[in-house]
Amino acid sequence: MKTTGYILKANKEWLEKKIAKLNKKATRLGCKPITLLFTGNTRIETDPEDDLRVITYVEVILSGEYPHIKGWDLVAIFQRQSNAVFVRNVPDREIPKDYYSKDSIECQHCGHNRRRKKSYLLLKDNEYKEVGSTCVKSFFDVDVRAFLFYAEIDFSGMINEGGHATGGMNIPIEVNLEKFLSMTARCIDEYGWVSKSKAYNNIDLTPTVIYIDFQLFSSNKKPGDILTPTKDNVKQAIEVVEYFKNIDPDNSYLENCKKIADSGYLPINFMGIAASMVATYRRAIEEKIERESKVPSEWIGEIKERITIEAEVTYINSFHGQWGPVCLHKFNSNGNQLSWFASRNQDVEVGDKIILTGTVKKHDTYKDNKVTVLTRCKMVKETE
Repeated sequence: MKTTGYILKANKEWLEKKIAKLNKKATRLGCKPITLLFTGNTRIETDPEDDLRVITYVEVILSGEYPHIKGWDLVAIFQRQSNAVFVRNVPDREIPKDYYSKDSIECQHCGHNRRRKKSYLLLKDNEYKEVGSTCVKSFFDVDVRAFLFYAEIDFSGMINEGGHATGGMNIPIEVNLEKFLSMTARCIDEYGWVSKSKAYNNIDLTPTVIYIDFQLFSSNKKPGDILTPTKDNVKQAIEVVEYFKNIDPDNSYLENCKKIADSGYLPINFMGIAASMVATYRRAIEEKIERESKVPSEWIGEIKERITIEAEVTYINSFHGQWGPVCLHKFNSNGNQLSWFASRNQDVEVGDKIILTGTVKKHDTYKDNKVTVLTRCKMVKETE
């Protein structure tokens, strides 16, 4: 017999323990053990009451062999309870309809007329025979406990039970990864990136993941507290997932990030790592832009000079500076690099073509590239 189905990922350990317990009994009785196989296939469903939350199922295959003794198969058990006779089929076995309407339990082996509580229906060469529970051993002339063992096992029932929360178990919270990363990007834009380790060493700082948790899960938000991810945040979330799917990890941190990206959902106890994926991705993009810059950058203007130029937004990232949240904007103008440290995102996106006006604060050098640092900037998109 073989049954395939999906169970809650949270119930995987529960099913493994249940099968292990049954197999101990099988070993004592001389039965072949039940085979439990997880195929690696998963199914993810969105909670109908909360589209942020997802529920993960894993595919499982249960298989075992029905024992045969002297050509006989066990197909059903009859059991008297109160004044009725209940019939329980052995899984995957069918019996004639006449047996469903039984009102008494008999034994065709000894033929004695007595008030029996239990009997077994056996099948051999299309012949059915009902044998009382006290006569089964003499009928076979061997110890048949192994023969009866599988009558207590319902593979379909176990898989069905595993598809729901069992034993008072609460389904672990897992969330939609792209929605989480979109909100992460929005919170970084608003409050700057602060890692847990940095906040641990500075009691005045709040880790970014706390803001994310508040936005996604708190029921105490007021209208003014609510942040909505921008189109650029949503786009970046998708890019972050693809980036980590395609990396070749060389440390445990990147390995965990890749596993999260590959799964498509986020176990709630990995929120800190997932939040850092956005910050790591932004740093990687910044480094890539610098590596691909083929035209040597030159300084623009004179210190304290007010300049107006055409430029392209190449990089935006927020972090927590000495005086609070800082949003770093980087620009490219004819191959020349410029930067501006603003207090917040200025409603522009990477790739926007703009007219940039600002005061030259200093001529800086970053990784052997000349960078013109601006202050008190104004930006107008060329499309406007």
